[in-house]
Amino acid sequence: MKEEKHIYTTKTPVPRKGSTMTPIPAVHELHLVLTSVCNLRCTYCCLNHGQRTHSQLFMDKSTLDQIFCLFFDKKSIPISPSVEILLTGGEPTLNADLIRYTAQKASKEGFISLRLITNAYNLDKVLPILNEFYFHDITVSLDGPKEVHDAHRRTAEGGGTFDVVQKNVENLLQLHKKGKVGRIVAQLTATERSYPLVFSVAYLASRGLRTFIIEHAYHFSDSPQLFSNEYMTLVRAVLHSLVSDSPLFESGTISCLYRILVRKEPGGCGAGSHLLAVAPDGTIYPCATLEGIPNFLMGNVHDFNLKEYTAACKKLADITASKYSHLQCGKCLISRACPHWCFAVNFLERGSPTEYPDGYCDMRSQMANACVSFLEQLTHDRREILKKHMKTALRGGS
Repeated sequence: MKEEKHIYTTKTPVPRKGSTMTPIPAVHELHLVLTSVCNLRCTYCCLNHGQRTHSQLFMDKSTLDQIFCLFFDKKSIPISPSVEILLTGGEPTLNADLIRYTAQKASKEGFISLRLITNAYNLDKVLPILNEFYFHDITVSLDGPKEVHDAHRRTAEGGGTFDVVQKNVENLLQLHKKGKVGRIVAQLTATERSYPLVFSVAYLASRGLRTFIIEHAYHFSDSPQLFSNEYMTLVRAVLHSLVSDSPLFESGTISCLYRILVRKEPGGCGAGSHLLAVAPDGTIYPCATLEGIPNFLMGNVHDFNLKEYTAACKKLADITASKYSHLQCGKCLISRACPHWCFAVNFLERGSPTEYPDGYCDMRSQMANACVSFLEQLTHDRREILKKHMKTALRGGS
């Protein structure tokens, strides 16, 4: 393997003397980047940070055939019996034919859960496919009401996208009500236009959405503390909703905390171990956000080399081990669920997979402590109600 193709090595700890090669972990999530093309130009997109630009790559059927051959026929890389395939991009709906082809191949395997993440602007072209093939999870990018959404989610020509997206999401919700698709998740990126954050979420809930992923646009000038205060208002609203018998909405962040604090499950996304991404040209990366960055290349489905892939897994395991040994992180309740542990965010923001942006550590620990305090104050009956709703929220993976 050429040096430029090695997994990121700067500041990677030297393995202990006598250490053995890390066993290849089974893949639980396989993210397929159907295209690197995107039809929008969102102002907070990580591609605008100067790291990469939108390319014009589309995955073809021969690459998808090779992916299924490598993972499901030859089983060169171990696959979990409950593996999920996430179709992403770019904007995956621009490669609608391959969405159908993937669904057809997945249905033959039988045990595969299908997921889709989309900005929903082109979703009307894919709705007939969703009506034919069952998708367990569809995530749509929707930031709130029109004035909030259109402030940053724009077309390549600079126009707003809210009206088209909302219409497509309404049609998607109709398929959900008919049992044609599973859970629908609204991914909301918080910016200076999103506050009060709870109002944006409440608006989306009023439109029929119930599950949310809240992300923070790190490069905006608003302080981490402001986001923390706004987010905690939302956290309290979500928690109070969940301990009622008819929750208004759920939150992926709270679900993640519940897994770690109550169910004692490991957190984190597992990028490069339990999670892999395959780019349109067949190259393998730890996650889709790192697609196109040579430092994180793990191999290629067209020219797969098990030895090189295993070595890449070992390097990623060493990076992860170095992060878990961090003194401050070792004491934190949500260290394994914290976004500072995201290789992609850290690399794009700081140039290193282990150095996270300033100011966010205190914010996240405050959120964790507030959630723990809330859980400790619950009566037994309300705790049982919370568990019931969390089990529903986590069914099918999240």
